Amino acid sequence: SALADALVGNTSLEKLVINEPTSSGWSAFSRLLCNTSTISNTHCSNHTLTQIHCYGYGEEVPSSVERYLEMNKYQEHVATTKILMHHPVFNMETFFQWKLKFLPVLLAWFHEAMSVLILEEVTDGEGYRLPFGYLVGELLSECDTSKLESLDHVSQACDVLLTRKLSSVYQFVRAMPLLVVDGYCSQDLTRGSRK
Repeated sequence: SALADALVGNTSLEKLVINEPTSSGWSAFSRLLCNTSTISNTHCSNHTLTQIHCYGYGEEVPSSVERYLEMNKYQEHVATTKILMHHPVFNMETFFQWKLKFLPVLLAWFHEAMSVLILEEVTDGEGYRLPFGYLVGELLSECDTSKLESLDHVSQACDVLLTRKLSSVYQFVRAMPLLVVDGYCSQDLTRGSRK
């Protein structure tokens, strides 16, 4: 547990060898690799560590830890993948301080997240399927697939992601209706003055 705590913020150590880890130690490593307490903590989790070799404890890394180690091998989208896997509802209140200035950032993030879903089908040079399949499975667990039988699993997951995106935008509009109306009206006035 102390070792896992010491690795918070690590950006260079990729491989680790440990002796006789306990179940609480493995729990600490799981939290280190993906702290799900908040979106920010998930984003700041360790995305660098890719291998843990252990002696004792059956000398096998638990699947809950192994899954995150595999994901960390594909660093470009790993933070986005972990956030989407573990945070089905985004609480936008923390971003309200920036008012509507944050909306373009939010929309860009969801655009990146959509590209992660599309990459789910990609394989590496050896035919190994990239670990984004975890993400598609997590997203599909949220929806009623009987309504989406004609779509493939990636399309279904994209529909779930679109629902999350619309829900997040709705939180902004609902919290700041006057800002939205003012922005819309001023845009109309600007267009009208150009004519």
